[in-house]
Amino acid sequence: MRETHGCNIFVLCYHKNMSEGVFVVNPVSGGGRAKRAFLHFRKLLGLQCDVVVSTSKGYLLNEFSKLCSYRKFYVFGGDGTLNEVINAIYQCRVRDPIYITVFPSGSGNDFVKSLPYAEFVEFYPGVFRYEEGERYFLNALGTGLDAYTAYYASDVKGKYLRGIPAYAYGLIKTMILGASTTSVVDASIDIPHSLSLMSFGRGAYVGGGFYLLPHADVKKKSIAWLVARYISPFELLHQIPILFNGEILHYEKVSYGHANRIDIKLEEPKVFQVDGEIIKGVSQFSVYTADTPIYVRYIKPL
Repeated sequence: MRETHGCNIFVLCYHKNMSEGVFVVNPVSGGGRAKRAFLHFRKLLGLQCDVVVSTSKGYLLNEFSKLCSYRKFYVFGGDGTLNEVINAIYQCRVRDPIYITVFPSGSGNDFVKSLPYAEFVEFYPGVFRYEEGERYFLNALGTGLDAYTAYYASDVKGKYLRGIPAYAYGLIKTMILGASTTSVVDASIDIPHSLSLMSFGRGAYVGGGFYLLPHADVKKKSIAWLVARYISPFELLHQIPILFNGEILHYEKVSYGHANRIDIKLEEPKVFQVDGEIIKGVSQFSVYTADTPIYVRYIKPL
C-alpha cells in the first residue's frame, strides 16, 4: 500500500499562446518559494493563463490525461512535484520527445544537483516495479537507513523543518529507534544476505543533500546501486560525514556498481522510499530504466 506524505496542491497553468506547453506549480513547495517564483516569472513574461487548481491527493496521477497533449512542461516545485509530473507523463505512453524545464523551488531539490545548468539532458527515469504496481523515479529508491530517514523526516518536513534539517532529524530518529536489517533471499546482483542499507538510483543525491550514490550518472542509461552490511547506530554516527562527501564508496562495508536491470526478493516485506515517497510492504521488486527518455534541464527561479 502506498503512503504519500506532504501536501498535494497543484496549479496547472495552460498558456493561451503556447499550445504545446503547460506550467505545473506546487504553491506550497519550499514554504511558498515555488509560488513566488512562478508569480514573478508570470509577471515578467506577461503570461495569460487559464489556471486549474486542485487540492486533491495524487491529482496529476489521477488526471494524467489532461497532460497528454503537451510536449513542453515548466515545473515550479521540488523533487516531489517533479516526480508526480514524470509519473503522469509516462502514464500517457507518448513516444514524441518531452521537454521539461525545472525551476527548483522545493525544500531539497536533489535531482537538479546531478544536472548541468540550463542544458537539456536526455534522461531515462528509473522504474520501480513491485507487487502492487510500478513507480518512476528520478533520484533514488531504497530500504533500510535511507528509507527510515525519509519516513521519519516526513513527520516534520514542511511543518517545522525543511531540506537537510528535516532529513537530519529523520537520521537522528533512525539512529535512536533503529532500522530493521534487510535480509535478501535472492538477487540478480552480487550482494550480501544481511544489509542495513540498500539504495538504487539515477541521480547522485537523495534526502535533501546526502551524496549517497556518487557513482550515478544521469547521462548514462543504467541503474547505480549501493548496499551496506550491518551498521550499528554508534558506527553510523561516527561515519555520518561519508554520507555527504562521497567517501561512502570507500567504506569497507559498502558494495556498489551499475546494472541495466536488478531483480531482488526479500525475506520479509519492508518499507521503501521512492524519491522520498514512502511505500510499505514490498518484498519482491525489479529496478530498471524506462524505454523512452525525456529531455530535462533546470533554471534557477527568478
